[in-house]
Amino acid sequence: MDWKALKFGIEIEFVGGNPEGLELLPDWIISLDELQIDETGSESGSELKPPPILWADRDQIRVMLNRLQEQGATVNWSCGFHVHIGLEPWGQDIVLPLIDAALLYQQAIQEIVSTSEHRLLFALRLLLRCEVSLL
Repeated sequence: MDWKALKFGIEIEFVGGNPEGLELLPDWIISLDELQIDETGSESGSELKPPPILWADRDQIRVMLNRLQEQGATVNWSCGFHVHIGLEPWGQDIVLPLIDAALLYQQAIQEIVSTSEHRLLFALRLLLRCEVSLL
């Protein structure tokens, strides 16, 4: 499988900025109801998502990150950057092997990203954060 042919999506969570005034690329959406917690404990920011894209289209991510930074948006402990990979080429048969692989490597992921012990579940989710679209 040519990994550059796989469609993927992302979620960019951020605090601050001006989500309502963010100029979006075509088909990108901002979820104004997906607020994050800023350093004062207040809800702010949002979650930004593109349509499914290919590796060749990844520069769109940089464009949108630059726009967020220009607005003063930042990230903190409450934010995440999630990647969703389309698994259509493998179908539902890949789900259980992916879970097995995630469990096998979750300790390594925990060490790489310095995930605290009580957030080990999130290290596992880092590997499993994918969507399966079965037509």
